[in-house]
Amino acid sequence: MWQIKQVQHIDLSTLMDELRLQLEEVKPRIEKKAFHELFIVEKNDEIMGLSLSWLNSFHPKAKYVRVYTTSACKETKWPTALYEQLFNDTYPQKQLIFSCWDEKKDAISFMEKQGFKLFRKTYMPDLEVRALLQQMPTVPTFKQYESLNDVLQNEEKKQAFLTQLKENYENTHLHNPVQTYTWQQWGEILLDDEPDLEYSYVVFEEAQVKAYILLHKLGNHYEVGWIGFQGNTEDEWKLTALFKTQMELLQREGIKKVSIEIDTTDTSAFSLFSFLDFEQFSSWNSYSRQIDRGNVNDQSSDI
Repeated sequence: MWQIKQVQHIDLSTLMDELRLQLEEVKPRIEKKAFHELFIVEKNDEIMGLSLSWLNSFHPKAKYVRVYTTSACKETKWPTALYEQLFNDTYPQKQLIFSCWDEKKDAISFMEKQGFKLFRKTYMPDLEVRALLQQMPTVPTFKQYESLNDVLQNEEKKQAFLTQLKENYENTHLHNPVQTYTWQQWGEILLDDEPDLEYSYVVFEEAQVKAYILLHKLGNHYEVGWIGFQGNTEDEWKLTALFKTQMELLQREGIKKVSIEIDTTDTSAFSLFSFLDFEQFSSWNSYSRQIDRGNVNDQSSDI
């Protein structure tokens, strides 16, 4: 006998291997009970699938969802039934968001049938510093920059930078709006993200933020964080020159690798790394489905 029920906890060690292996990406969330809802479908008291959701105070208008099932469950009505349980508690969220690696064809197909639309791809390759510098042989080294540490010590520049950082982040997340924070609160958000204060650079022109690239030290390599550029197309070389300056510095420090994270919604990052063939990299794909308060059973719509 099949049945669906909501639970507050499951023992992952009791699940079939096929299902347990699928749950690796959400295992910490389940173990720490960091979810909003958790539903299971059972057949003769054995768990055949589950769905869960969680909320994110930084992006408060979305509810994040996942559905996992065994192969024995896939061809039944129960995957859809599991998914539909997540609609019972959606206020005040305005959309559901589902994300997975692009190789998860079955999961993507299932969610697309539920009305989800792709709105963003995120690429996260590791790149050799030497190879990156080889892509910029004619780009000049840029000297007119300030360290993030120096910027944060100057109240006027600090406010200008944090205000621009806030605006840029909001503009690259229009599909999934961010919570409203003041520029002062963005200062706290920035420091919580632990950027390298000396190797993260900001460019000012006439007291205006022109460009910035933030770096984060991760063990023996660095991660490229938030990137921003304001200006005309003919000035975009300044962003590339700033990046080259950082890569040359890292190379002198013996750093061989950097990790990057590029959203297709981030025009500054895509411009900086336009020389890359993104098709060679796997992507973390995000899909959205709008919530129609008037008809929760048929809510498919484009973003």
